[in-house]
Amino acid sequence: MSAASYSAGARPWAPGSRPRTARRTVSRPQRTGRRVNTVGAILAVILVAFLLGLTYLAQTVQLAATEYQINQLQVQRDDLHRQIQTIETSVLRWGAESTVIEHAQDLGLDQLPVGTRLIAR
Repeated sequence: MSAASYSAGARPWAPGSRPRTARRTVSRPQRTGRRVNTVGAILAVILVAFLLGLTYLAQTVQLAATEYQINQLQVQRDDLHRQIQTIETSVLRWGAESTVIEHAQDLGLDQLPVGTRLIAR
């Protein structure tokens, strides 16, 4: 086929190729500026809100755990304080002069008379 057999302006196309059409001459910034990606913006807002909520939840759980530990330590402190008071009372009771003399007499010991001098060697 010769070039003369085609009508004026017609061109043969290779298989799989498309005819060229006039392209719009709009710059890329203008094209992207006109198309606002609302789906992406909404997803970004949802993601930020989710992350803020997750951070708030983590802080709240950590605060609750800390308060629980503080309460447990206060209970333990009060229990130790009660035990100390019980032991001090027992020591005072067992260390009283009348109790010591009574236990000594139960063991067969006698009290020395007043004014007794012991010689130290």
